[in-house]
Amino acid sequence: MAPAGNQSATQFWKTQDDATKAVNAMYANLREWKNIAFAPIAVESMGSDDAEKGSSPTDATFMNNFHNFTVTAGEGQVSDFWAGQYQTINFANQILGNVPGITMDQGLKARYLAEAKFIRAYAYFRLVRAFGDVPLRLSLPKNASDYNLPRTAKAQVWAAIESDLNDAASVLPQSYASADIGHATKGAALALHAKAALYQKNGPMWLPILPR
Repeated sequence: MAPAGNQSATQFWKTQDDATKAVNAMYANLREWKNIAFAPIAVESMGSDDAEKGSSPTDATFMNNFHNFTVTAGEGQVSDFWAGQYQTINFANQILGNVPGITMDQGLKARYLAEAKFIRAYAYFRLVRAFGDVPLRLSLPKNASDYNLPRTAKAQVWAAIESDLNDAASVLPQSYASADIGHATKGAALALHAKAALYQKNGPMWLPILPR
C-alpha cells in the first residue's frame, strides 16, 4: 500500500498546479541541509578567509581539514556537497523533462522552464568550481546505463551553464508580484552569467542595463 499523503509519479505532472508544486519543491530543496549547512560552508568557504569554524575547539573538528587544506576525498562534507548539488539538478531536470507535456498557461510554462534552467546552472556552477570535471546530466535517465555517467570536461560544463543562463535570461521577468518574490529573475541570470565568465577569465563582460 502506498504511504498516505504521497502522490505517485504516474498521477503527477498532469496539471498547472502540479507544475507549480514542482517548482516550489525545487526552491524548497535549496534550503535542504546539504545545500546550506556544513557541506557548502566547508567546501565553498572554509578554504578562504570568509569563514572560521568558531564554536569550541572540539566541536566539528572536521571543518579544520578544509581550513588547513588537509581534507581527503572520503570526507563526508565533500560527498554531501556533491549529493546536494545533484539533488538540485534532479529537481530541475524533473521540471524540464515533464512540464513541457502539461497543458497549462504558456507564459507560465515558459517561466517555470526558465527558472529550472537557472537553478540547474546554479548547481553546476557550484559543482564545477569545486570539482572541475563533473558528470553533466541535462535530461532524465531513461535506462540503467544512464545512471552512471562519466565525468564531463569542465569546458563543456561551463558551456552548458552559459547556455542555460542565456535561455533563462531571455524569458525570466525583471521582477515579480509579492506572491512570487524570491523566484529567479532576469537580473539573477545575467549576474550569474557574468560571474561564470569571470571564473573562466572571459571578462570583461558587457551586460545590458536593465530599464527601471
